[in-house]
Amino acid sequence: MSKQALIFGGIGTLLECSELQREAFNLAFAEAGLDWRWARENYRTMLVAPGGADRVLRYAAAKGDSAIDEAAAAKLHAAKTRFFHERLSRGGLSPRPGVLRLIEEAQRLGTRLGYATTTDSETAVLVLEAVGLSPASFDTVCHRDLVTEAKPSPAVYHYCLDGLGVEAASAVAIEDSESGLQAATAAGVACVVTLGENTRMQKYEGAALVLRDLGDEAVS
Repeated sequence: MSKQALIFGGIGTLLECSELQREAFNLAFAEAGLDWRWARENYRTMLVAPGGADRVLRYAAAKGDSAIDEAAAAKLHAAKTRFFHERLSRGGLSPRPGVLRLIEEAQRLGTRLGYATTTDSETAVLVLEAVGLSPASFDTVCHRDLVTEAKPSPAVYHYCLDGLGVEAASAVAIEDSESGLQAATAAGVACVVTLGENTRMQKYEGAALVLRDLGDEAVS
């Protein structure tokens, strides 16, 4: 590995958790007495735009449900996060193929490791623990609580690069979404995309490489 740093750009690069999050949203809706249920195909289209609470607001607006304002959307998103955390804490989840092998190889070679997600800090740590890792597995861990703008803003990458002490040209990022790719490339970091279950249909123009997972050959 010729790069000085490897940055895992989000929770979906470590754990295939998109379906777990969709299920958590549906549990939150049911708990609130809403007759909403997000099907997988619809959820895939929603993921093009980041932000869980914003996703709820857009869906409410499309349904003409004026009772769901920003406060209600935030409450629903908080309930979704609670259900998601409960599922993560139960265990029994496996990391995406190749993740642990790649991290171990990077550590062996002395390549600096970063984790640059714009999910909240608690979720970021729970995902690490769910796949047998911890913040100590990385040289720097960056999350939504440390930056003012979420992806596709490059803010979290700038923060991560500072923490790693490397230039953008010396790092490579791994992402699983279009917004993550945009964030990495806007920061000047070359980006490898690993296709997620519900993000594989997004556009990945500008990616250095697109893979099914970290154990496969390139598909484009």
